[in-house]
Amino acid sequence: MQVLRRSALTLSFLLPWGCSGDDGTQPPQTESGESGQDLAVVPGQKERIALNKIAYKYDYLDPEQDGWNTEVLAAKVKEHLHRIEEALHNPHEIEASDLAAVATGDFTCTNLTGKLSGADYDAGGIVVVRGAFPSGPLEGTGAAVLAAAVVEFADQYTEEVQAHFRVVRIDAPELGADFTTDLRLELSGRTASGRGQQTAEWSCTWRPVVGEDLPRLAAIVPTLHESVIAKSETGEPLFEDCTEAVLAGDESYAAQLLRSQRDSATELDKELGMAFRGNFGLAVGDVNGDRRDDLYVCMEGGLPNRLYVQQEDGTARDVAAEAGLDYLDRSRSVLFVDLDDDGDQDCVVSTYPVTIHENVGEGRFERRAEAPLANVYSMASADFDQDGDLDLYLCRYNAHGTDLPLPYHDANNGLDNVLLRNEGSWKFADATQAIGLDDNNERFSFAASWVDYDDDGDLDLYVANDYGRNNLYKNTRGTFHDAAAEAGAEDISAGMSVCWGDANADGRSDLYVSNMFSPAGNRIAFQRNFREGDDADLASFQRHARGNSLFVNQGDGTFVDTSVDAGVTMARWAWGSIFSDLNNDGLEDLYAVNGFITNEDTGDL
Repeated sequence: MQVLRRSALTLSFLLPWGCSGDDGTQPPQTESGESGQDLAVVPGQKERIALNKIAYKYDYLDPEQDGWNTEVLAAKVKEHLHRIEEALHNPHEIEASDLAAVATGDFTCTNLTGKLSGADYDAGGIVVVRGAFPSGPLEGTGAAVLAAAVVEFADQYTEEVQAHFRVVRIDAPELGADFTTDLRLELSGRTASGRGQQTAEWSCTWRPVVGEDLPRLAAIVPTLHESVIAKSETGEPLFEDCTEAVLAGDESYAAQLLRSQRDSATELDKELGMAFRGNFGLAVGDVNGDRRDDLYVCMEGGLPNRLYVQQEDGTARDVAAEAGLDYLDRSRSVLFVDLDDDGDQDCVVSTYPVTIHENVGEGRFERRAEAPLANVYSMASADFDQDGDLDLYLCRYNAHGTDLPLPYHDANNGLDNVLLRNEGSWKFADATQAIGLDDNNERFSFAASWVDYDDDGDLDLYVANDYGRNNLYKNTRGTFHDAAAEAGAEDISAGMSVCWGDANADGRSDLYVSNMFSPAGNRIAFQRNFREGDDADLASFQRHARGNSLFVNQGDGTFVDTSVDAGVTMARWAWGSIFSDLNNDGLEDLYAVNGFITNEDTGDL
């Protein structure tokens, strides 16, 4: 069964078309009295002025044009950091000459790993050691000291190292003066006893040099150091990527899964529902009753969704067409769930309309119901009313992907989410308003998860919303109200996903939300000239760039944000996360997935 429906997708570029700037001011005038710089002479005065206004706005993509000295300096600093990254790839071959253009002649620093002592944690093959600061300064000055410090920092690695710097904070002096940056550095590679990873934070002083375009590094003061080694008997990683081994035998692997978003963007008609960000979901479940997990993968519109059924040898083959689930529609989410309580996994796919299928045996599906809802980004199922069957909660985002979030940091103009109550016999009723889930329900919702967080015997619901505050719907005998604010769990940020687990082993359900960590956001939002005079919203914008959040359940219906102390905020641009005991030590760990759009040229956005 293939269903192909055409749906318009509009890419909206954030370029204002009005006559004034974002703050209501008029663009600067040229001698001819027209706004901006002439780009080209085109038929009609109106068209020429419109092009000039775009050029005027494009000037503001250059930080030197709009006064953001932090970004000018950050770009210069990054050129030197790339040199250090390159040197760190082979740390035992570093010489002072490799870093001669980076450091000032009087450069100084302390030992970059601090005073390492015994392990802070050692269980299940994972060893964690943290440095204590300050420690004594290294002897000497200049590039030779920087090279020696970097070599010692990466001394544990036996092979090529991967190194990544991020400028997470920068002061805002006048250009030409000394300035400081807070850096985050991550290293990973093979050690003598397994795989190693180091995380460090450095406060660095930079000094402009007469006659040189780039400032030089004058001092490093380390403020954090953590070394993690994953040990195994063979020295190999604890986990191994088996994607190719499982899927490469099916022709769809090379033909479809290995193709990039660039291929899709240039070869598929956007009218089919191709989404450039590629944020499509998947589900795992046993579709044919053989007690082996199978995998359903949603694809962009115009490419068939895939159902990979696991074989006895551990490989998987696509049977979506035979199963009746090879949709060509854009479908961002899929859910395996037993909706008719017959012991097998039924399937819900977020096409338009949302399609609900019965598993009729041997992994074959027949469509039983539809819900006329667009832009469903994810789905969660639970028996919220305790009537013995599972209901569906559908998260929606915005109308056809075109509505911009207003206001950006606390948007309340998204599509409403929907609760479909299971009435039996494949009938579902929209009960959203009747049970109170319409409360604060026009956000840009990405994900939701059910749990009984207050231990009162019924299931509550947390919803992660992009561009603003999240919802915590408390269930009181089958009716809900948004208790996020009173519970201390609103988390005003860029909510991408939510998961529950017991972070501190006290028997209560704690909450982890995946958000966006933005180095540029951290640099800019803390500057004095960022939204000057708007103290009410300033903290919200700063929080928006901080990263992921961990809320620990206090047992009285409230939560405490322990994210920073727990060290779990920075997971890059995070899309999903899960609690799982990865090394069998009885404690639940956190795994977060992340990423964003890349191209052959990773600087091309």
